[in-house]
Amino acid sequence: MTESEFIKQNIEDWRKFEASLQSTNIDADELGRLYSKISGDLSYAQTHYPRRGIRRYLNQLLGNIFSKMSVAPKRDFIKTIAEFYTITVAGIIVHYRQSFYLSLVIFVLSVSVGIYSTLTYENFPLSILGPEYMATTETNIQNNDPMAIYKSQSSSFMFLAITLNNIKVAFLAFVMGTFSMLGTFYVLIKNGIMLGTFQTFFYTKGLLVTSFLTIWIHGTIEISSIVIAGAAGIVLGKRIVHPGTYTRSQSIKTGALHSFIILMSTVPLFVIAGFLEGYVTRYTGLPDIAKISIILCSLFLVLYMYVYLPYRFKKSGMTIFEPGKHIIHQPQVESVGSEGGVLAESLKTFRKNTIFVFFKTIVPAMMILVPVICYETLYSGFLISSSEKFYFASFPQISPVMYFGLFLTIFLFLSAQFTLTYSQEFSHKHWWDNIKKYFPVFVVSSLLVSFPFVITDEWTLFLLSITFPVLSAFFILFSIQTSQNIFSTLQKGLLFTYHHWLKVILYSILSLIMMWLMNGMISSLRMLFLDDMFFWHNLFGSHHQNLFFIEYLSKSVLMMIFISFLYALSRTLFVQINHQKYSLDIQEKVETFISSKTNKV
Repeated sequence: MTESEFIKQNIEDWRKFEASLQSTNIDADELGRLYSKISGDLSYAQTHYPRRGIRRYLNQLLGNIFSKMSVAPKRDFIKTIAEFYTITVAGIIVHYRQSFYLSLVIFVLSVSVGIYSTLTYENFPLSILGPEYMATTETNIQNNDPMAIYKSQSSSFMFLAITLNNIKVAFLAFVMGTFSMLGTFYVLIKNGIMLGTFQTFFYTKGLLVTSFLTIWIHGTIEISSIVIAGAAGIVLGKRIVHPGTYTRSQSIKTGALHSFIILMSTVPLFVIAGFLEGYVTRYTGLPDIAKISIILCSLFLVLYMYVYLPYRFKKSGMTIFEPGKHIIHQPQVESVGSEGGVLAESLKTFRKNTIFVFFKTIVPAMMILVPVICYETLYSGFLISSSEKFYFASFPQISPVMYFGLFLTIFLFLSAQFTLTYSQEFSHKHWWDNIKKYFPVFVVSSLLVSFPFVITDEWTLFLLSITFPVLSAFFILFSIQTSQNIFSTLQKGLLFTYHHWLKVILYSILSLIMMWLMNGMISSLRMLFLDDMFFWHNLFGSHHQNLFFIEYLSKSVLMMIFISFLYALSRTLFVQINHQKYSLDIQEKVETFISSKTNKV
């Protein structure tokens, strides 16, 4: 075929292809067909007309088609932002909603502390808000312009400074989550107490409505954003402390990404809050209806973004996360051959299993303990003297009410730990089923575990640990599966203890030493915060009662941590001893078999 005939045969298709390329709305299948057709024509031209212009023309046309196929579609910026909040942020909030609840509860309780403290102690606002701010505000109140502080600087400067400061506070709440959430708790508590103090101070001056309508013009969005940023920090901290089904490095990466997305979603809100504080709040003479309208619109925006959108996302059935469950760690028999292996596996079990159960049961446990400790502090006749010692983790002399509270708490922990160990997953239904099925054994084990914690004499505690090790209570618990009733369970657990008495005693003494070390650590942490807070507020009327409450609270927390570790240690030791026993049985059977074969020969 000559070049002219080739051109005449295909020219109409090529012109149609050129016209199609100029169209802004072309079908992808059509582009694919064009690409295939012109590729074939170009191959033919390269073979038969290698030095002719038709080859260059077809090559250029093919390049245009390739460029057309390679151009990525333009994304609508507004649609991208909408998808970010309606899908990504909403999905993360639904998945981590418990962290948002916790952040809100901590902040509200902190505000309550600020309110109570300001109403009770006249000088409390001075220590929280600072002498310079207090002096300026007092002067403004005397000049009949209590909100004049918002007019002290130019609008532009206030907008930039306040926006940057709010973002810094939010970023601090986020970053402090790396300290196992404790840093985030500190930021939330500090800002909550400051807010409660600030608002209550104006209440004591008879300016509650005036201050409320002025401050919450920008505060509605600003305070909500701080709570949301606190939730981001809690998400990060929980991912570090409890990786779940992920490795710790994977968990940290995932938690950092999700929490950073939560944090970034608040940046526009902080800009809006800064604009309102810099340009609107300064106009204190605005009609009340205008202020109320701004506050309600701000509240609507926050609720729409962080309550309604997640609610709608959850109702739709969508999810951006794969469902997962906690992986149970069982002590590995190949790792518990030595005493060091027992400790290593115990710590691993404690970290992976026990901490999971600890967070599942801490809320009901504290709901029992805190009221009981308050009752004990206010109404018990066994108040301590300032010179009384506390041995190991034991409590001072306590009433039956306090002992019953300790018993119930230990009962919760043991039944929850048992459920996780033997049901291979933790759910409230399995928990309740096990309590009903093994109630007598849980009661006996809880009584045996709780009894040493009420002994205040160190030698009595030591002798008890020698004659009746606390680990035996856990061995009784582990014997449930192979027993028919409570009596056979007790018998098997006690026999297991005294058959391996020396090893159990050594681990019991080691446990007491670790308890003593943990007691020192918790006492140090307590001195950093609780002592100052309770003695400042003098909540219980006397120094002795304050000391009494602090000691009980710190000992209770230590007790929960220590019992969780004891469970992990005794479980690992139980596996080791049974493994060694089975190994010896097998060895004896093999030797017997070999001996019988030898005799026959």
